[in-house]
Amino acid sequence: MEPVPGHVSGFDAAQAVAEQAGRADVLLLWPDVVVPEGAPERLSEAAGTDTNVACAVPIVGETAQIVPGSPQVRPRVERVGPPCLYVRRAALDLCGPVDEGFSDRCVRAGFVHVLADDVVVAGAEDPGGAPPDRLGAEARARRLARVGLSRPSLTLDARSLTERMTGTQLHTLEVLRALHAHGDTALRVIVPEPIGSYAAAVLDELGVDRVGYEEIRHGRVPRTDVVHRPFQVTSADDIGVLGLSGERVVVTHQDLISYRNPGYHASADDWHHHRRHTREALGFADLVVFGSRHALEDAVVDDLVARHRARLVPIGADHVSAAEPVRPAGLAEGDFLLCLGTDYRHKNRPFAIELLTALRERGWDGSLVLAGPPVAHGGTRDEEAGEGVADLGPVSEGEKAWLYEHAAAVVYPTTYEGFGLIPFEAAAHGTACLWAPVASLADVLPPELGLLVPWDASASAERVLPVLRDPANHVEAVKEAARRYTWRATAEALRDVYLEVLTLPARLASTAAADALAGELARAEWEARYWKLREDIGPTGLSLVEPPDRLLDEEAQRTLAGLARRSATRGALLGLLRAARRLSRG
Repeated sequence: MEPVPGHVSGFDAAQAVAEQAGRADVLLLWPDVVVPEGAPERLSEAAGTDTNVACAVPIVGETAQIVPGSPQVRPRVERVGPPCLYVRRAALDLCGPVDEGFSDRCVRAGFVHVLADDVVVAGAEDPGGAPPDRLGAEARARRLARVGLSRPSLTLDARSLTERMTGTQLHTLEVLRALHAHGDTALRVIVPEPIGSYAAAVLDELGVDRVGYEEIRHGRVPRTDVVHRPFQVTSADDIGVLGLSGERVVVTHQDLISYRNPGYHASADDWHHHRRHTREALGFADLVVFGSRHALEDAVVDDLVARHRARLVPIGADHVSAAEPVRPAGLAEGDFLLCLGTDYRHKNRPFAIELLTALRERGWDGSLVLAGPPVAHGGTRDEEAGEGVADLGPVSEGEKAWLYEHAAAVVYPTTYEGFGLIPFEAAAHGTACLWAPVASLADVLPPELGLLVPWDASASAERVLPVLRDPANHVEAVKEAARRYTWRATAEALRDVYLEVLTLPARLASTAAADALAGELARAEWEARYWKLREDIGPTGLSLVEPPDRLLDEEAQRTLAGLARRSATRGALLGLLRAARRLSRG
């Protein structure tokens, strides 16, 4: 039914227009309202989405326009009215006249109202009213309209950017660079305290907005459309910070190594806590990102994430260190294999020593250099002694670059990785890498390039020797495989994930998890205050008010507190107590 448009100055005029319209629907515009071309048709479409729709209203904004690419969520809204109102004739017949109570009478009669979330009108004040539930359909529709007219706002949880530099820090920093370069998101970053000097320099160069943990934790900054943590969650507090940072939550889960391995934790309790936090985080996230098909399937198999909420976004391999190569001090002359990374057991560094022994037995005259920091739990440092083995410990970025460039080959005998960057980094420096085609390495690289035979040192040495003599073909094959993995492609895929997650309805599980976590964090804060208070009061003060001693009853406590609060009596009270103390000592 074609609507009859009417410009009205009040509800009396609105009813007059409705009466003059015959059997037609009515489009009512209050004074100074500007509507975009095509708005009446879209409002009519919105009103026609269900047989019991009474009215449709647009979004009120600064500029009248049609939202491009709107998914047309068409959420139900509780109340409607000025400055723009599309009214269906059936609602007028049953619930008229059009006055201040018309909206409520329609709802009580069984009608609903809808938001035409692809139409923005201007030239009038927003009618205001109670804000929509931020996890509900109306909030989602309004958010999508805003994003459709501008760009999504994103918080990146970059609290991994401490002074230590490992694959996690590299991943976080390169995601940050790529998203900033892509330019299609309004980006801010949660930084650690203190932030690593290398990361601070990059953020200064990019000019990205920074926020601290405390600002987020105490609600001093608004939520962005999306928050993304590009590395694994390790605590309930991490999850709580994500919920306070963005309306929709994306988490990157790199692998399940710590989830599966109790040896990487200080105690069985710590391991179980880690597993619980992992399950909570993946259940809380609206979408979960994985860097390889193997990592994704691993999480799906364990029911940690439903397949429809898992997204595959390979990371980039085209980063180049800007550090000037520096030869590590104390490094002996001669050919060497490089085994780079921490000494976690799954990194399998003892196998690199076995491989060195097998190669020497076959005439290769070189050594093995281990480079990387020790771990607190689950390391193999005590098993890594051997002839021709040098352990450099942690190395700088400059030292790492020098080792990559001068190694005869890089040994990467890991048994499990979520992606595996080291073969690509080695090839970028013109150096061959020796790995086994296991876990994600069988996904992201051609399996035939994996020369190690799991885990047979003798058979591996036979396959490796030709590459040590002539690495060029192997290096070029890895470089060819690396062309698929660019940080630009990662940024583009992540932006698609951010836009998709904004279209998804809020999940009851996520909402319930958010409420539970808020309660858990509040309880933890009160517990911290309680224990701080006990510490401040000390055992003497506690004996006055707590069982079993409780030297002062409730009335005495109130009396002393009242006297101590008043300036007129505080001095006299304290003086009397000090005098009594001196007398008791005498």
